[in-house]
Amino acid sequence: MKNRIILALLGVSLMASNCLAAMSASIVWEWRDSATANMVNGGGFKTGASGTDYSLQNAAQWTASDGTSTASTTFISLTSTFTSAIVGNVLHITAGTGATVGWYEVTGYTDANTITLDRVSGTYTAATFYVGGALNVGGSLEDSFFEQLIAGQIVYFKTGSFTTSQAINTAVDGTYALLIKLEGYQTTRGDNPTGANRPDLILGANGLTLDDYWVLKNLDITGTSSTVVRQDVNGIVHNCKITNTSGTANRVAHAHGGNFWYSKSEFSSTSGYGIDTAASSTIMVYGCYIHDSTVGVRYGNDNAFFALNIFDTCTTGLSSSGVSPRAVIINNTFYSSTVTGTKAISLTSATSGVLSLQLFNNIITGFGTGYDGPSQGTNYNSDYNNWSGNTNDIDGTDMVKGSNETALDPGFTDAANADFRVGANMKATAFPGTFPGAGASCIGYLDQGAVQRVEPAGGTTNDVFGIM
Repeated sequence: MKNRIILALLGVSLMASNCLAAMSASIVWEWRDSATANMVNGGGFKTGASGTDYSLQNAAQWTASDGTSTASTTFISLTSTFTSAIVGNVLHITAGTGATVGWYEVTGYTDANTITLDRVSGTYTAATFYVGGALNVGGSLEDSFFEQLIAGQIVYFKTGSFTTSQAINTAVDGTYALLIKLEGYQTTRGDNPTGANRPDLILGANGLTLDDYWVLKNLDITGTSSTVVRQDVNGIVHNCKITNTSGTANRVAHAHGGNFWYSKSEFSSTSGYGIDTAASSTIMVYGCYIHDSTVGVRYGNDNAFFALNIFDTCTTGLSSSGVSPRAVIINNTFYSSTVTGTKAISLTSATSGVLSLQLFNNIITGFGTGYDGPSQGTNYNSDYNNWSGNTNDIDGTDMVKGSNETALDPGFTDAANADFRVGANMKATAFPGTFPGAGASCIGYLDQGAVQRVEPAGGTTNDVFGIM
């Protein structure tokens, strides 16, 4: 990705001039699997514009092949009957000698044949164009679309199935204040679908590679490439399911370049890593279901925070590739039904002697080894964990248990079907008991593990963080 930026700075053309420096950050894009195929429609509308949002329909509102311009922002089509409602919509030029193909914001209306675009689109007399209509996969413009997004824009995917035809690899960055968001919805934008109601992005052997400050939300993404989705630094994945179904070893469902947040999401890689991070990366993983992978999560050296996650049926649940990993691991469930050769937590890569580990209130059950780390001096605190049914809770003398550790059968409701609610025997065994320095009214507990019991009389739901 960075090489592409360098080439551009050196004057090497990467694609038709499609860097939309003048296009509004307030443009919102729409994808629908019922829309005209091959990415030809306009597909976007500027929030707050005076016109009518025609991106929320399957077909273009206007399309013709007589688009004309003479090196200005003026665009003319004598066969069209434009109205003032066009303002704020996106016009997509797909072909035309002398035309710069790409997506343009309609910023002004003059008359039925004349409008104004956000920038010069070339000199031509017979350009094919589309205004309005949602976008749909196919053709050769998928990567070009992602390349022309700018910081602050949102791309919505309505529930449906989108099978991409090419790899998508963009060097476009968002910013701290203006993230680029890819967000799914079911019926109304912002309705936050879960499970099978999320839009499906089927990548096949094509990966999705995004740069800095991108957000993925409410999407179900599958693929078989070496890495299904890769985001660089300062990104977010929320309420997504990302799966690598390849049987080839060491493939990855999701990877990132550093400083990353995962929440309420599901990851699996048949023969590789559910989540794989950079060697030096701050990572926060909260409320995720990570399962059926060779390694659930591999992280690097920098600060890592894991809370309320389920690691289900991974050969190794959590591991590090760094020489000085640091982690807070609290209220997670590590479960394996195959003891031989499995490890819940493996930090054996640590060699510099500065491993920092805070291990509290987890359930670690059914593994060959619960915790395996360096034998050298370390900085760790471990307590209130429940170690049950492991061949070895801890490898040798790698760690000393705290004074409040337990070894109870967690009494999962139905672990084979991923229902990890704990049984009544787990009550009041967990951290923190009494908060230090607090009054008697602050005495309490959290159940050990990720999934809490339903009080007081139980419940019927099998829902786990809304992802199953």
